[in-house]
Amino acid sequence: MFTRAESRLTNMTDWQPTDAPAPLDNLVVDDLDLVDEVTHPIRGPIFRRLKTPRSAAELADSMDVPVTRLYHHINRLEAAGLIQVVATRRVGAVTERRYQVVARRLRLDEDDIAALDPRELARAAGTLFDSAKLGMLRALETGRVLGPADGNHGILSFNEVTLPAGKLPALMARVAELVAAIDDADDPDTPDDDPDAERAVVFVSAYPVVD
Repeated sequence: MFTRAESRLTNMTDWQPTDAPAPLDNLVVDDLDLVDEVTHPIRGPIFRRLKTPRSAAELADSMDVPVTRLYHHINRLEAAGLIQVVATRRVGAVTERRYQVVARRLRLDEDDIAALDPRELARAAGTLFDSAKLGMLRALETGRVLGPADGNHGILSFNEVTLPAGKLPALMARVAELVAAIDDADDPDTPDDDPDAERAVVFVSAYPVVD
């Protein structure tokens, strides 16, 4: 494959680190357009894979696509401030770059959410739901049956609950604690190309019912 041949060629020189800072655990953002970037069908997988530093050729190998298909999307993510160059090396007359995310997770600024246009916020939330839906459908299509959480299955739950007055904030707080525990379980020292690593998406949503 072209990208593997390119990888063998570039192995003749060593990567030189840049002065880019280490990725943050969380990046608080107020730009809803960034949601579109990380849920894009190509840029989203690139962003997730760049939790581990990779070059364009290494990304192409990982995604099994031509490397020329990725340059535009890598440039978009870099221009949006979501990835950064963390190492370079010379290959003949060409400088090859290795990229990594600037933060392992993005979060909307909770103080700014109330000031956002509700229609734009709904659109951004819709892209998250669509991305989660497509990911779950792909898992089902490959034979992953929803059932017990044994590491090879998924969990699907849709519940509408009625609570005493004033209890909803407490429920939301418990959900937030669960999300924090999920974030803490993410191991930054385990690269996503580790053959023994187990990768999962946990999509959580809790919201007031509007009839």
